[in-house]
Amino acid sequence: MTNICPQTGTLNRGDWNDLEEICRKWTRRYGTLYICAGPVVSLADKGRSLPTIGKQRNVAVPDAFFKVVMRREADRAYAIGFVMRQTDKQKPLSAYATSVDNVEAMTGIDFFASLPDHEERKAEAEYALGDWQNLR
Repeated sequence: MTNICPQTGTLNRGDWNDLEEICRKWTRRYGTLYICAGPVVSLADKGRSLPTIGKQRNVAVPDAFFKVVMRREADRAYAIGFVMRQTDKQKPLSAYATSVDNVEAMTGIDFFASLPDHEERKAEAEYALGDWQNLR
């Protein structure tokens, strides 16, 4: 059950699905990818509870979701992050792209910490859409 998190049908069948499909293409193109994904609950207004679903109403519905992707080529790491709100739909994937540092700030998670520090700092601080084939 750790891979279950409530998403709107529109997001799940739409832009999130597009992101999952392009990650599959990137895996075929680049080989090994390191991917982390999950909910972003920090976007909730302070003092406001997240909406819930379920029979006992104890499953929180996050405001957004993130995915960070990293690949290594030679001695360089390339990384990119994505953040999609539950209400987002029908945008090009490039509209959701951001640095991994931005995703880390939203989630409090330190991604790719096992990279050498100089590689991690560079890869997580910047992203270039051109480094990722077919990113539209």
